[in-house]
Amino acid sequence: MSGNPGPELLEQFSSRAAAMGAELVVVPRLAEASAFIESFCTKQSLKKVLISPQARKLLGGSKLPLLDTENLKNLDEAELGIVAADYGIAETGTLVHFHEHDLEKLVGVLPLTCISVLEAGKIVRSLEELVPEINEQLGRTGLPGPQVSLVSGPSRTADIECRLCIGVHGPARLVILVVEGARE
Repeated sequence: MSGNPGPELLEQFSSRAAAMGAELVVVPRLAEASAFIESFCTKQSLKKVLISPQARKLLGGSKLPLLDTENLKNLDEAELGIVAADYGIAETGTLVHFHEHDLEKLVGVLPLTCISVLEAGKIVRSLEELVPEINEQLGRTGLPGPQVSLVSGPSRTADIECRLCIGVHGPARLVILVVEGARE
């Protein structure tokens, strides 16, 4: 389920994700995605960066000072997590992440800032279109714990004295980096 989503799906996804508090950046190719991430880290003075295995594979080599995800202490110290979204849902501006185990999910949840890389061709109109893929992911055997996460904007909760709090159960800042072109 990959291809050209058409400008209307990308526009709908972008406007809905922005309404949920996500920041969106659209780049033409993966090379520009890597350059954006490096520039973002420099401008924000981010030195402790985690990257999920899926995002590392998608983005290729990096000049970033990456932390080892096998050292659990690094997870707690990370300033930025970089993950690759498996899909985007246009009608809600939601990212869909398939995880093979908890450690992979934590890369995008523990740091205060998360960059999620999404290939534009993986934007679908609605969640219903992904039911077969979600069922397949959750039914995978041989994995420590297959999971699916749906992420709509930065983490927020209002269950602490009925006040809206950002970043309590996940990143306070979510940057969605949409790559328009196909993989190089």
